[in-house]
Amino acid sequence: MYVLFKGLILLTGILFACQKEKQPNDKPETPEVRVLFEQPIVTNLENYVSKDPNMVAYQLEDRMLMTAYSLHRYTSGEHYFFPITAWDMGEFTGVASSLPFLHSQFSISTANGRKGATAFQAAGDAVGAINAPHLFPDIIEQMSGTLIFPVHPLHATFSQSKRIRPFADNRKSLNMSFEAKMPIANGYGTNGIGYLGPNFTLRDVVHGTVFYIGAQIWDSRGTAHEGLMVDDCDKCSGNVMVPTILSSSSRYITQMENSGSFRGNAWSDFQYFGWSITREDMTKIIKEIKENYPDRPLSDNLGNYEVVSFLLGTEIVLPTKSDKYVMATAIKNFKVTITP
Repeated sequence: MYVLFKGLILLTGILFACQKEKQPNDKPETPEVRVLFEQPIVTNLENYVSKDPNMVAYQLEDRMLMTAYSLHRYTSGEHYFFPITAWDMGEFTGVASSLPFLHSQFSISTANGRKGATAFQAAGDAVGAINAPHLFPDIIEQMSGTLIFPVHPLHATFSQSKRIRPFADNRKSLNMSFEAKMPIANGYGTNGIGYLGPNFTLRDVVHGTVFYIGAQIWDSRGTAHEGLMVDDCDKCSGNVMVPTILSSSSRYITQMENSGSFRGNAWSDFQYFGWSITREDMTKIIKEIKENYPDRPLSDNLGNYEVVSFLLGTEIVLPTKSDKYVMATAIKNFKVTITP
């Protein structure tokens, strides 16, 4: 069982504060929230699509990137994206691409001849992605082991000097919110599997231990995995993963007010999702990791944990080389914040 987890992150914090002169009957001001990242408006994908996220030279920091790991890994050392000009990705993602397509639609292949292939999209205030690995049979034939295809329309990594410790100074929570739609999810009657969800990568600055916390919002099997596991697939990190479900009953995270919950069906309208890792959540996570993986040293001081990266992404698993799956998603108003 695999869950969306590999991380990489972005941008510096911006402090938003609405200040006014207090009047005697004013209600107490809401504590200021620090914004670590806010999704930009993208009109040209040239600087946002990673040429090869598997290579250090292309792992750009402190900026939003769109990444497709497995397909790049087997492209004979070539690192490129092709513009898509002959068809509109909006047919799949549900949001029309910005014009001209030359700048707003990129695929890892000559996708004009592979309509519906894995690709990235800029669409006004939204970004989109199609994940369809079965349309690359030449690449799949080269692969051994588990066939996993992460395609992340929004993925960012902080450089060392820009990393924030979200729970320092007794801060209350690390938060992520966004709107998403996923109008297409189709396994073509095969055993292909797909899932969608956000993820944070955190690091203990004292011991150097890295782990991932993620919240599934959709799974083609109709259920989500919740419980500790290790990222131990072929060419994976070996780090501990804390997958959970975005719902009011989640074991490890806190669902934001008015947030949508995990579902097993595709949906065509933008839905708001929001989740937090509170101090209480973080304390529980650390305790369980230490109990289940005593070889992974972790600090008891919450102020010693930094955010390395975050993402919102899709992942497809093909149990055999003859299986198929396609999923298409769009995202807007993505934001990462810290509550004091």
